Amino acid sequence: MDFQSNTFFWWAVLLGLLSAVSLPIGSLVGLRFSFSSRFVSVTAAFGAGALIPEAAHLGNPKAVGYSTLLGFLAAVSFSLLEG
Repeated sequence: MDFQSNTFFWWAVLLGLLSAVSLPIGSLVGLRFSFSSRFVSVTAAFGAGALIPEAAHLGNPKAVGYSTLLGFLAAVSFSLLEG
């Protein structure tokens, strides 16, 4: 392995470890603290919104647009039904 490949390998290992550790940390935070439904939904929407451009880039932009619209309409419907 040359230096550049070795650097990419260890960078990938570090990012993989950070990704793996985030799930149990998030679980512990969720068990320890109580968050409002609004905060959780806004945080989830932000995370999903961050992935939309990548999905459109890698996949079919029209299908991504339709699925995003469907998700938005479902969220609005649930919000209206909740009262």
